[in-house]
Amino acid sequence: PVIGVGRFPTPANLLADHTRKMTDGALFNVLTMGQGLMPTYALQVLAEDRWKVIHYIHHLQNPPVKEPAAEAADAAPEKQGGTP
Repeated sequence: PVIGVGRFPTPANLLADHTRKMTDGALFNVLTMGQGLMPTYALQVLAEDRWKVIHYIHHLQNPPVKEPAAEAADAAPEKQGGTP
């Protein structure tokens, strides 16, 4: 069997403190050169796309916060014609 406990290392948690503390350059280097058992992706992923991956990782780490007023507006049912 290919899959099972102990067969493959657990992938890195992109939300962990260690990953959050990595600089953009360090993340770019990992995507380019690989790390540990992860191979290089320099030939498969264009440099511009690697920077987009780093931007996406930051988005996952720091999701946009909705304004409280926007949340209330999203939750309020729309009125349809007439007076309340």
